[in-house]
Amino acid sequence: MAVSNENWVFGRAYASSRMRIAILSYWRENDPASDEEQETQIILCADGQVDSVLVPYHCVDVLEINEPRPHVLVVGLEGDVAVIDGNVLYRDFLDDSDNGPRGRGDIRSLARVSDFIFAVGMQRQVYQRGQPPSDTLAAPWHHYENGLSWSPLDIAGFNGLAGISPDELYAAGWRGELQICESGQWRPIELPTNLKLERVLVAPDGKVYLAGIRGVLLSGRGDSFEIIAQTATEESFWGMCWAFDTLWLASATQLFRLVDDDLVEVDPKLGDTMTFRCLTAADGRLWSVGSDHVIYTDDGQTWAQVFF
Repeated sequence: MAVSNENWVFGRAYASSRMRIAILSYWRENDPASDEEQETQIILCADGQVDSVLVPYHCVDVLEINEPRPHVLVVGLEGDVAVIDGNVLYRDFLDDSDNGPRGRGDIRSLARVSDFIFAVGMQRQVYQRGQPPSDTLAAPWHHYENGLSWSPLDIAGFNGLAGISPDELYAAGWRGELQICESGQWRPIELPTNLKLERVLVAPDGKVYLAGIRGVLLSGRGDSFEIIAQTATEESFWGMCWAFDTLWLASATQLFRLVDDDLVEVDPKLGDTMTFRCLTAADGRLWSVGSDHVIYTDDGQTWAQVFF
């Protein structure tokens, strides 16, 4: 199957509406072992038009936000933050002290809960974005870690965050760790797994889903979570999304939807050797963004590929 772009490979993506998606991409020829800064191209697709912005560091996640005016927010592995406001790029940092990524490790993802934006990372880093000023949109970030502890000797950290509301947040990550934040205070939840969790999602009915390596999948809320004993795959899940009234999951090479507490593999029927990884949806359109392929569906059955 032909790749969506010959020069770039794709990372995380975020759809803010049916006709708008922002996609992180990286030079295909980059050497991951190189000490040189790995730049990121943010591909911006809106109403059939494609634009791009080059950011001079490795970005790990992206959001598009409409308040106080539409802008794209990206965060880098080492805590750099870029705000794309039309043709203007503002740069900031989560925390440039030793209590930030410099001293505690990589940033892993961004999340939006209601009108609040969060970033999470290693050593249980959690940041909340402040209210952006209308002129630069470069808002301050604050630690949001009451009740959390960390040690440089521990291998611990969060890979994903989601929430019912700002008063009920869930952050999940290494060694099957799950923490719940209730009214600003974090506490641990015991889970029936020690496998690393990669994604957290809240369904419309309030149920929380957790997905991670080796096909681990859990659901629950509050203090009660149970494993969904799916039998479809042992591949690690890197993407999870709610669309067309069901849960969708993606590994690097497979796409699934949840049916009666088991997973059914989905074949987009676009060719062999397809790549998947990130899933994002808005306004009745589901996107799958793999390292080589960007595809979408408007009904969960018929898929189309996008080329850049």
